[in-house]
Amino acid sequence: MFGNKKKRSLFFKTKICTYEWHKMATRGSCLIPVTGSHGDETNSTNVGIQQPVLCVGLTVVDMVTVAEAYPSEDSDQRAVRFYKQRGGNASNTCTVLSHLGTKCEYLGVLPDSSSPEHSWLIQDFMSLGVAIKGCVFSDKPCPVATVVVSQQTGSRTILFCAKRCCVQWSTRTVKDQFVKAVSDRLHEFSWIHFELRPNVDDYLQMMEKVRATQAALMTHGSDSASQTVSVEIEKPELDRLVAQHAMSLADVVFFSKDWARSQGWTDMHMAVKEAGRMCPQNTTVVCPWGDEGAAAWHKDDVITVQAVLPEKVVDTLGAGDTFIGGFLHARTMGLPLEETMRFACHVAGYKCGIEGYQGLKTFYHLLS
Repeated sequence: MFGNKKKRSLFFKTKICTYEWHKMATRGSCLIPVTGSHGDETNSTNVGIQQPVLCVGLTVVDMVTVAEAYPSEDSDQRAVRFYKQRGGNASNTCTVLSHLGTKCEYLGVLPDSSSPEHSWLIQDFMSLGVAIKGCVFSDKPCPVATVVVSQQTGSRTILFCAKRCCVQWSTRTVKDQFVKAVSDRLHEFSWIHFELRPNVDDYLQMMEKVRATQAALMTHGSDSASQTVSVEIEKPELDRLVAQHAMSLADVVFFSKDWARSQGWTDMHMAVKEAGRMCPQNTTVVCPWGDEGAAAWHKDDVITVQAVLPEKVVDTLGAGDTFIGGFLHARTMGLPLEETMRFACHVAGYKCGIEGYQGLKTFYHLLS
C-alpha cells in the first residue's frame, strides 16, 4: 500500500487529508450516505455512534524477526531484534479498527487456559477494547507464523504453521457459535466481516445464515437487519466458483492482488471490473494493489486511488489487513466510497512506515 512517487512527509499529508475527511464525516452526519444491506446507499441517522463491527476469522501468534536484509539460504547472521505480536487477518483488522476508534468484536477459535498463549492473547484483545465474548476456546495451541522482516526493503516473509492447532478442529464449532450469535445478537452489529479461510463451506454457511436472518427480520418489518456484510478473498488457490458464491452473499468484496493475478487479471482496473461482473449489481468490489494504490467497482463505476508513500518502508506485515480496517472504519463513519478508499490507502501507508500497529494511535489522534 505504499507508493513509488516523489517523496513527501507522510505525517504532513496525513494531517491535512485526515482533517478534511474528519470534517466530512462529522458535518451533517445524518445526510452522509453509507453502505446498507446488499450495498445500497442509505441515509444513516447514527453515523459516529455505530454499533460494533464483527470480524470473523483467524488469530495467529506472529513470531517476528527483524533482519538487516533477508538472509541467504544456509547462512548465519545476527537479527536486529525479535518480538511477538497477535496476528491473523480478522484479528489484525480488529486491532486496526480499535486504534482508529471503531468498536469491534472478534469471533474465532482461541486456545484455552491450558495454553501458555491464552492469558497473553486475552489480555492483548482486552487492552484494545476488542470484545471476544463469542469466541470458542480449544485445548489445542494457537497457529504460529514465523515472520522475517527485512530492514533493507520492508518486506515480510511468512512461514505459517497450523498443524495440530486449534483452528484445525474447531471450525464447525465456531460455525455453530456464530449461528447462535446471529440468531441472538445480529441487532448488536453494524457490519459483519468475514476472512474467507480454507474451510470455505463453513464460512459460506455462516454468511448464508446472516442473509437468511436478515430476510426473516425484514419480512417481519424489523429495522435491525441493515448490517453490511463483507468478505475478504486472499489466497490465490481459492476456487473461482467458491469465491463467486461468497461474493454473491456480500455487500462489499475485498480481494487480493495475488488472487486477482491467479484469475489472469493483470492490473487493478481490470481486476475490479472483471470481479464486479461476477457479483450482484449493488455489490462494492475493492482490490488493493500494493504500491500502485487500490481500485473499487460499484454500479459499473471504477474508482482508482494512489498509494501513499512513507518516508521509509519499515514493516509491511499486515498492510492489507490495515487497508481493510481503514476501509471499514471510514465507511461506518459515513464517508463516500472514493474518500473511504483514500483514507484506507493513507492508513495502510502510514502503517508501512512504522513497526507493528501501536503507532496507529497517532493516526487516530490526528482524526480526533
